[in-house]
Amino acid sequence: MEGNSFIGQLQELLLELSTFRGDDILVNLKDKHCIQLPLGKHELTNELEKIISEANKIEKEKGIFPLCQSRGVLHFEYQKKLVKSPIFILPLSIKVNRITKTVTLLELPDELMINPFLVYQLQKEFPTTNIPTRVENPSEFISLLNELGFEDLDTTIEYIGNFHHHRLALMGELEKIIEKNEGSNPLLELFGEETKRNSFPLALPSEALFPYDQKQFDVFEKLESDNCVVQGPPGTGKSQIICNVIGKLLLMQNKALVVSDKRAALEVIQQKLEAKGLGDLSVITTANYSSSAFIKSLKKNWLTLENETSALGQKEHHAQKEIRSLQEDLAILNQAGIIGGVSVKEFLRINKNKPLSSADYRSNLPSISSWLSHKNELEQIPKEILFTLRFMKDLRRQMPGLGEHDKLIKNWLSDLRLLNNHFAFTTFGDLKNLFEKARICHRFSTDYFKKFQEIVCKDSKRFLRHKTSYFQTKLLLAQAHENETHWIKRPSPIELAHLEKQYLKKGIINNYRWKRELKKWLRTPALDFSNALASLRKTYALEAELNQLTLKFSAMGIENLAIDLDMISALIDAQNHNEWDQFTALSEQERNALITFYAKINTLVSELKNHFNFNDDSILESYLNELLSGISLILPYSSIIGNIPSDIMMLYQSNPSITALENQLFYSAWTNFRSKHPAFSAHNPSEFLARLDQINLEFDADSISLSNTIRVNQEKEFNSFHTLLQTPAYKLSPADKEKKRMLKAGKSLLVKEFAKQRRHKSIRELLSSDAAPWIHLLKPIWLSNPSQLASNIPLEKNYFDLSIIDEASQLLLSHSIGTLYRSKRILIAGDSQQMAPSSYFNAKDENALTVLHKASFYFKNILLHYHFRSEHPALIAYSNEHFYNNELVAFPSVSQDQMPIKFHEVKNGLYSNRTNEHEAKNVADHLASLLGNKSEKIGLVAFSETQLESIFQQLNAADRIRLLTRIDEDSLFFKALEQVQGDECDRLIISFGYAKNENGQFEMRFGPVNEKNGSKRLNVLFSRARKNIDFFASVKSEDFALSSNNSIRLLWRWFVFIEREQLKQNEVAFPFECTISQKKNLLSMADWSDLSSNANDMLTIIRTLKMRGWQLGIT
Repeated sequence: MEGNSFIGQLQELLLELSTFRGDDILVNLKDKHCIQLPLGKHELTNELEKIISEANKIEKEKGIFPLCQSRGVLHFEYQKKLVKSPIFILPLSIKVNRITKTVTLLELPDELMINPFLVYQLQKEFPTTNIPTRVENPSEFISLLNELGFEDLDTTIEYIGNFHHHRLALMGELEKIIEKNEGSNPLLELFGEETKRNSFPLALPSEALFPYDQKQFDVFEKLESDNCVVQGPPGTGKSQIICNVIGKLLLMQNKALVVSDKRAALEVIQQKLEAKGLGDLSVITTANYSSSAFIKSLKKNWLTLENETSALGQKEHHAQKEIRSLQEDLAILNQAGIIGGVSVKEFLRINKNKPLSSADYRSNLPSISSWLSHKNELEQIPKEILFTLRFMKDLRRQMPGLGEHDKLIKNWLSDLRLLNNHFAFTTFGDLKNLFEKARICHRFSTDYFKKFQEIVCKDSKRFLRHKTSYFQTKLLLAQAHENETHWIKRPSPIELAHLEKQYLKKGIINNYRWKRELKKWLRTPALDFSNALASLRKTYALEAELNQLTLKFSAMGIENLAIDLDMISALIDAQNHNEWDQFTALSEQERNALITFYAKINTLVSELKNHFNFNDDSILESYLNELLSGISLILPYSSIIGNIPSDIMMLYQSNPSITALENQLFYSAWTNFRSKHPAFSAHNPSEFLARLDQINLEFDADSISLSNTIRVNQEKEFNSFHTLLQTPAYKLSPADKEKKRMLKAGKSLLVKEFAKQRRHKSIRELLSSDAAPWIHLLKPIWLSNPSQLASNIPLEKNYFDLSIIDEASQLLLSHSIGTLYRSKRILIAGDSQQMAPSSYFNAKDENALTVLHKASFYFKNILLHYHFRSEHPALIAYSNEHFYNNELVAFPSVSQDQMPIKFHEVKNGLYSNRTNEHEAKNVADHLASLLGNKSEKIGLVAFSETQLESIFQQLNAADRIRLLTRIDEDSLFFKALEQVQGDECDRLIISFGYAKNENGQFEMRFGPVNEKNGSKRLNVLFSRARKNIDFFASVKSEDFALSSNNSIRLLWRWFVFIEREQLKQNEVAFPFECTISQKKNLLSMADWSDLSSNANDMLTIIRTLKMRGWQLGIT
């Protein structure tokens, strides 16, 4: 592998990970971030409670519990400042007693580690010294510090704080990947390296646990051969895609990994799997997930498989077949031009309520669209005019010059009368017969025919025989001449006889003379003279034969062979004995007359054919006179007639009944279509709607069956493992023997672990042992954050068949390398318009890349566009317009609030000391009025922590308890703007807080919103609600001054948006380009197939509308 670029980029990421903020307590212990405290039981002071609350919040959001005790401090200079760094870090667990207001701090056994900041500083300062990263003996490390010259240290000081040591695992595995100098295909591709395409084909089954739209289906198809990025705006079903991919992998009995920095995202995935009865096949390995809990879960799954014999059958899945059939029918319905030049859907709409009665079938008819475009024009033309034009062809060409046709017609009539003086004829058929006679006479009267008449009529066989011999001889002679190049000069026949005589003489003297003579004649004297002699004699013979044939042709009167031979052959080929008999049957007088008028007859027939479609019985002179007299009547309609296509006009001329003609046109088009598509059933809108409902019902039934099938497959695999264990070794291949050995050892190890009460092997140790096949059978789906992945899962390339990174806009690229390295295929899901990661241990580097940003330039991007969260399109309209180019499709609900967004203007609100107490009071009162309604989840978000605290303080004691209780129940969240990503709720209450100050000035300093990417914070905030948004503010859009800050401009647009929403009479709006009528909760369409040409999208729309409470019908 050419790894310089790849490894170089990894080294840059390692440098990013090893960069520490100056205010990180791993770098410098500060009293405002930690407190000096030993282990044991302590009073739950405000300071300690604040630290513990922060640890709990991080654990809830990221699955990492950062509360630790530091032991010992080292004083030294860092970045030109004296710092006090902890030496050792010990992760803790806690027991809080709210009644006694005490907390017990407990150490986690065998978890003492060296401060990762110290490790990397020492490695950088002392590159030749072996600096340990793990604690074997604390006193030995203290001795090493002393040896390196560090004297200002104290091993007795202990602090409690939130120490983010978890980067140590990430840094360690990044170092190992750099050392290995290799990468998986996804990792290499992400860094621009060449990879072998489709080296791990993934044939995902068509069955799915959850419904999906077409964009989601595109993700499944893409993953079969390539890595993929899903750009999923809020509420577009990213978690549903992830669970569907997991379901397909479970059906294939593959291993899958889901990684996210947001614990809530992982919990959503597991909850969805649990809803399908598959939750126990997954494991979330977050910081508080112990080996004991893992073993307990494995044991439960083992006993379930061991003790329960599944009675579940393998049900055939019908929905996928029906979806494919539906797509085929939709493709036919919407295919342009498939039936008479229009789509089937257009055909049925045009022909609505008209029976396709039997008519004469006719091919090569004009298109239906063309017919309908010109039908009204046809109806404007009087039938008597159409009758007059009945023989005229290509009217579109002739109409513009119709005014000049009188001259042509008069010329034709004059010619007809002239010819009638010599030949008796009346109809067009007579004229054609006359032309045939004239043509025959003309042909047999040419000088060339007369010259060679005897050959053509009587001696053609002898001529053709001579001609064949002539050309064959000529070809052989040409070949013979090509073989004469060895002669210096060709001897004459006499000279040739002399040379042959000399050649036959014998003796030494004669041989000498012969060689001298031969040099005069041949370029190559060594050539066999006998062969040259025979070849030359053959040439002379062919020349003699050719001369004889020339004499024979001359005797037949043929002199110019180059021209005459081909001309005579053409005359023979064209010779028609019937025509010759007709010619000889004519008198000399008749022949002469026909020859004389041949040119005029030929011209007349040609011009009449060019302008008319005469029948053989058409009376020419009568019709031309009729046409001549009718030109003045036709001229007013000439532009209309000239606009009608020729095929329609010709058809109409042959059948001037519009009704009969239209019936024939539709009948023929339908008959032709059904012959090509016999499987297509006649489209009935009511039956089609019922069909959609039935497919959705079958899909739901298949989803349940799919979960059962996954369980059955797992049970079969479990039993197959045990069957292998019971199979004698002599019946096994070497590979099966090794597999049996591993399974036997692995089972033994797990059985021992199942019997233990404590001191279990770590998850990493178990996965690195022979127990791994059993573990992945019992737990094929792993859910983790990056640091726990690094701690628990072996760093093995291609360890997982597929890995998924969720909420990828929140995950730094440096934290994703381990996931990518372990993966054969990768799916990255996120939203580039969401907030970037708020890293809890990296420096705020604006240039730090997220994995989503990087992947979006190297992997295929698929944008989801159906929005399922908001029950009123207005709730997502702001984000849709300003962040997603109005590409999101939102569905209204029957029960939606007609005013889902309410602007609560707080009069006399004042921004002072970083809060707006008057607004906080209004918000608190509104929140208190809603706390008793547990039927909806509430979210309260303030633009700042201080405003959030002010709202909390405005609540009375009882309401605070109710608030905290609902937060614990996860039926309410109470957060500042920075913390709200990933949350969603039914009702969102927002406190803007910022307002005019005591001097009446609105300073427009909005904290994080003013910063780079502040606009993304707004997008996150305003896309959280399912049903309602209550927005409290003490200013309006008119209070904003002009600003060059894009985030401030977007915030101003939000105010404009909500002020406009208050004036709207919000009617139910549907995001479809078709007509839907609404009457209460009934939605009606003429044909629901107009919704989409895609089966997956159509089923999604129908399902979603019904879930939103709508009944569907046909108008």
